[in-house]
Amino acid sequence: MPPPSLIADHASELERIFEEHAGEDKKLQPAELTPALVAMGVQLTPAEMRDTLARVDADGDGELDFDEFASIFEIGSLREVFDEMDADKSGFIDEHELRLALNELGYQASKRDVLNMMSRVDADGDGNVDFDEFRACFANVPLASLEAPPNKSQTLTLASALPQP
Repeated sequence: MPPPSLIADHASELERIFEEHAGEDKKLQPAELTPALVAMGVQLTPAEMRDTLARVDADGDGELDFDEFASIFEIGSLREVFDEMDADKSGFIDEHELRLALNELGYQASKRDVLNMMSRVDADGDGNVDFDEFRACFANVPLASLEAPPNKSQTLTLASALPQP
């Protein structure tokens, strides 16, 4: 389910557009998804649409209920955070970029802290974090934790949300 802040900010618009495009069964068929996304200002290629549907169709039925539809916008928000952290626009976050991002968020992370975080997020062990690894790791962390200046509880929340190496 998308973060509460995202739903609060866009709930009425998401619900309105979902209701306008969903069938009587309260689900969006793939053919209904494109116009619903266009109504939200999102234009995807057919390949991006297939990939998006595969990522958010939690129950695998080929249709999207409201929570699955709303999660599209969570992935988009995570993508924005990832792209901001990817300073050199390589498509990967390396150790240096992670440390810069943490510093910008107010975390004073040591090299050891950064390496520990990288080892928790870098599933394939190549020394870089791609978007899929980032999304898998942070999908259940409220976006506010990735955007707001930290306090002690945010630091603990963020650290405890990361998978153990």
